[in-house]
Amino acid sequence: MPHRDNVLIEGLDVFRDYIVLSTLEDGLVQLEVFSRETGETWRIPFDEEVYTAYSDDNVQYDTPWFRYTYESMTTPQTTYDVNMASREHTLVKEEVVPGGFDRNDYEARALRVPARDGAEIPASIVYRKGMTRDGSNPLLQYGYGSYGATIDPDFDPDLLSLLDRGFIYAVAHVRGGSKLGTDWYYDGRQLQKKNTFFDFIDVSRYLIDEGYTSPEHLYARGGSAGGLLMGAVVDMAPELYNGVAAAVPFVDVVTTMLDDSIPLDGGRMGRVGRSAQAGLLRLHSVLLAVRQRERTGLPAHAGHDRPARLPGAVLGTGEMGRQAARSQDGRQPAVAEDRHAGGAQRQDGALPEARGYGALLHVRALAGRHTRMNPGTRPEGYMSMLQTARIAAFCCLSTALPAAGATLDEISNFRRVLG
Repeated sequence: MPHRDNVLIEGLDVFRDYIVLSTLEDGLVQLEVFSRETGETWRIPFDEEVYTAYSDDNVQYDTPWFRYTYESMTTPQTTYDVNMASREHTLVKEEVVPGGFDRNDYEARALRVPARDGAEIPASIVYRKGMTRDGSNPLLQYGYGSYGATIDPDFDPDLLSLLDRGFIYAVAHVRGGSKLGTDWYYDGRQLQKKNTFFDFIDVSRYLIDEGYTSPEHLYARGGSAGGLLMGAVVDMAPELYNGVAAAVPFVDVVTTMLDDSIPLDGGRMGRVGRSAQAGLLRLHSVLLAVRQRERTGLPAHAGHDRPARLPGAVLGTGEMGRQAARSQDGRQPAVAEDRHAGGAQRQDGALPEARGYGALLHVRALAGRHTRMNPGTRPEGYMSMLQTARIAAFCCLSTALPAAGATLDEISNFRRVLG
């Protein structure tokens, strides 16, 4: 099989008569079946423009059957067996989504957004059908952009609650990830790290300019290294966002990276010790940028049960909250979430999602923007978000709202908006 510059090989499965390559080509996942006898190659066909697919439990060597799982932003996880000789497909199982879910109620699209330096940034969006591009839609934009990690446009049942409340969900596949291959990763690390931040902001501006949303309705979210991204966009373009959710944001880069005892981030930034590269880290330290001038309010919450392992995240978040709380305009555009820390919380995957989504609804409530379920939906039937709405309210009331100084009237309003 010849080399292709635009193809990233992510994995392979070897059988007696076949080899299956899992690749990324121009941002799209491909499963390529290669015959070891004839040299013929063919691809498993997919009919959506936004999707992901991956090998699943192929442990038998002497077999013509290949098992894979397919999903998209509108299609739950679906597992197939395909006969590599006859190309026959057999449906094995499909994830059940309770509550009357119908994939035909939703639409997903793949976008290519022009970056300020001429690059094209992939973005994946999903929304409930009937959306109009008049700038009035609440939109949650997610980003990561570190370690070469590719954020796949997969199915997330937790999002249904937001989509049915009129939200658009967008994933910005910024540089620093590998959506467009290894070069896309290298263009978003070390001296090129600001491309990660610029890409996310450029996607936000595009979504606003194209009428998907507006600064009054746009929210951003990212965690860990994606929390560094959130801190950067809050500092660089706060006027674009009505709310930003940063999950244990890695914002105090200098303090953390100068501590050789912490096994964090050496692969992305390099272990700098006291070297000259510390100057580079200062460019990426959101905390230092926030200290330079007044910022809008940042109610902060982070885990404290692992201070030895995550001092940069925990101490940085707390300090950034104190520094950023000196707001001059009274806005409260950001909430920092606890995602890594807290053993019981890590085991309950619904809890951090409920807290994050609930916090965004809280920010909308404080801004006087009520977010209701769309007509025709059945809120009692959906999964994690609505089933854990009370948990979300409790988490936000016990952490984010007191940190934000919310009044009892605002808390009552938040309860009402959550439904």
